[in-house]
Formats: sequence, C-alpha cells, structure tokens
Amino acid sequence: MVSNVVNGKFGGPTVSKLITVLGGWCGDEADIAHRGRRFREAGFLPTGRRGGGRGAAEITSQHCVALLLGFMGTTNASRAVDVFRTLAELPYEKISMTAEKGEITVETAADGGATDLSMLAADLAKIVEIYRAGRRLSHRNLHLTGIHLTRDAANPVARLELGSPEHAIEGREMIHYARPGHKPGRTITSIWVDGKVVQLFADLLGPLGQVATGDTGMEAGTAP
Repeated sequence: MVSNVVNGKFGGPTVSKLITVLGGWCGDEADIAHRGRRFREAGFLPTGRRGGGRGAAEITSQHCVALLLGFMGTTNASRAVDVFRTLAELPYEKISMTAEKGEITVETAADGGATDLSMLAADLAKIVEIYRAGRRLSHRNLHLTGIHLTRDAANPVARLELGSPEHAIEGREMIHYARPGHKPGRTITSIWVDGKVVQLFADLLGPLGQVATGDTGMEAGTAP
C-alpha cells in the first residue's frame, strides 16, 4: 500500500514529504529539516519553486538514502553533508553468511560473489527500488532487517543486515562496507536503525509496477 504521505494535493514525493516521513520515523522532524536544508545547499537534494505546489521538485531513492545516511552518520546536523560524502562512497567489503550449523563463511566479490555490489549509498538505493517493485533480496525472501554504522571519524564501517522469517539461522546475511585496508580510528559511537525505513521510502516514492508471478527477487549472493 502506498503511504498516504504521497497523496497530497500535487501528487509526487518531494523533499518536504521526505522530511516529514523521516522526521516522524526518527522522532525529530526539526533536526531532519535542518539537515535537509544543508543537503539542499550542497546540491544533494533538489530545490523546486519556492512555496512548493506544482513547482516542487520530486525526489528519488538516492535522495532518500542521502538524508538517511546524513542522519545516521553524525549527531551534529551541521556536519551531516561532509559525513555523508564519506559514507556514500564506502565500498563493498565482504558478505558473511551463517550456514545451517552456524558456521561463518566469507564470500568476496573477487571470489565471484556479490559482483553487483558497489558502494553503500548506491546499494541502499537499489534496495529501495527493489522494495518499490514489490520484490525481496533473494530467492530466500530476504529483506533488510537493519543498518548498522560505526561512527569512526577516520574509518567508518557500515553493515547491512538481511533476514528471512522462513529461515531463522541460514536465512541471515550481513553485507559489509569499509575502506580497503581500513584501520579503526577513534570510534565515537555506533548506531543501528531498523531496516523498515527502506519500506517507508518505497511507500513515499510509490510502486514501480507489477512484478511477474513467482519473481521473488535477486539471486542469493548478488547485489540488492
């Protein structure tokens, strides 16, 4: 079901609607609005005609992800844009999966796995688009259960957590993002947010179209 937030007087999703949705979700719309202004000034969010209405610029999944990472990356709204620039380009590092008996295995892009994964912001935007299409992330019906970020000024690390209600143990995967050869710096804190936030974005942006019967998503080990 498409969120009622979309069904305003002039239709499509805008920055102001994104701020309302994300602000309501995290409980501080004023803080998100402050970050939104910063992102507009930096060119990471579109600017439409003053006053909104038919002149309001519509947003994309990339815009939603930018504001989310700008929120997650720092408690200081004035630094959100600079922190986002760093987080957005964190490259895919590895994917670790829990097998039936709980062993941890590691599969890297070099091994032929997850070859479509690239950088954190781009991959999160892909997940939003998959949700808009009514799909999940693999044949095991995985969905995004959480986004974890270590707020390290020198070398931040991010993790996307995937899960499946049908496969309690083997249906879990973690996709990691970090700079090559990263070494932990002075860690300030870590933050975890519920993966349901991407469904909020998908609802705000609206459905992409019908999906063929039996198409449940991407193959396991490929990109979201």
